[in-house]
Amino acid sequence: YLSSDDSVRTALEQVRSEFGTRIASVIHLAAYYDISGEPNPLYEKITVQGTRRLIEALQDFEVGQFLFASTMLVHRPTDMPDERINEEWPLDPQWAYPESKVKTEQLLREKHGDIPLVLLRIAGVYDDIGHSPFVAQQISRIYEHRVTAHVYPGMLCANQSFIHLDDLTDAIARLVERRRELPAELPLLVGEPDALGYEEVQNIIGCALHGEEWTTVRIPQPLAKAGAWLQQEIFQEDGFIKPWMVEASNDHYILDITRARQLLDWEPKH
Repeated sequence: YLSSDDSVRTALEQVRSEFGTRIASVIHLAAYYDISGEPNPLYEKITVQGTRRLIEALQDFEVGQFLFASTMLVHRPTDMPDERINEEWPLDPQWAYPESKVKTEQLLREKHGDIPLVLLRIAGVYDDIGHSPFVAQQISRIYEHRVTAHVYPGMLCANQSFIHLDDLTDAIARLVERRRELPAELPLLVGEPDALGYEEVQNIIGCALHGEEWTTVRIPQPLAKAGAWLQQEIFQEDGFIKPWMVEASNDHYILDITRARQLLDWEPKH
């Protein structure tokens, strides 16, 4: 729907006819995403221009809040595991997906008009049944005792914040409930403030699946890139690990969630 002006207008006309022109909150989750790391015209067509179509069409409604699902990856990663990212941390996306979110955030700042705007920068989302592709792949590699489960091309302490789906839902509900009390433009990071290092996660999974501590060895990034290329191009395997993942293996994303605590009285329970 978001790729067509007519589709967006038709959908909102249906909203108008059934519910009127007053909308408490628009929670905008739709976007394009793939794991290739490569530019794709669908990022512009769906994520950026689709959001433009939606926010422009909503100007004819009385909207109490527009909540855009962005990502913590719009920020520059930190170099040290003791540094924390807050909403004022520089924006510096490292690959195509967060680049599209930065472009969309800027577009929304320019076009939201009188509609209050929340730029919700979300950590890696997971749940209890494996709906996180990166965590699921990590578990799978260890379960199957693959060679790739014993090597890592970055610092073994590299860590990234996550957020359980229930905690994310709770944060969104609080944003909607408190919409009249929030700033007209609100960038907001949500995620668990404590993040585990890669090696620690490996050990937890290895102990849970095999009852033993898991050995993980750091390898040079060029070797990891060559292995990923061989796996995909020579052996024709659908390798999950892409070059951009190797390049990002040293990145730290640990969040300072002070703003979410203060404005929403929110704390992750998981």
